[in-house]
Amino acid sequence: SPAVDSVTHSNLPGCNQDITVHASGGYKPYEYGIDVNFGNITWQTSNVFPNLPPGSYRLHVRDRCMRQSPAFNDTIHPKDITVHLRGQMDSCGAALGIIIIDSVTGGIPPYQYAIRNMSSPSTAYTPFSTDSAFIGLSPGFYSVWVKGDCFSQKIIDSVKIGSELT
Repeated sequence: SPAVDSVTHSNLPGCNQDITVHASGGYKPYEYGIDVNFGNITWQTSNVFPNLPPGSYRLHVRDRCMRQSPAFNDTIHPKDITVHLRGQMDSCGAALGIIIIDSVTGGIPPYQYAIRNMSSPSTAYTPFSTDSAFIGLSPGFYSVWVKGDCFSQKIIDSVKIGSELT
């Protein structure tokens, strides 16, 4: 019987990626199937499934005798984001702090930012904004959430504002 041996992903610059299926066994020629709805397999003669968004996929191969492989589960993950930031007290002498996101790499821009004061457990994240600086913050620990297009995101917990914290 045919089997999906492995899959490879392209490294396209945008959100979507190609999945290439590598198969063996059974009798060629093969047909390759993708199941995006977990129950509805779409078959084709090419082993490349182009331009797929991040998500989970079940891949199959069947031979000329119509024998089908077991499902091969694969996931296209959102692109990783790396965030460089700093939290510090305001240099103007106020007893308030600031968080500045200096740079973001990876993921897919445009980026949006939100923060949450972790010192107050009931506090929700601020609305997302394209502004990468947060000012007038009370001393405490903050969580910073950075997200880009195509489901790319990064959450950084325990950004400290105020040197008097222990």
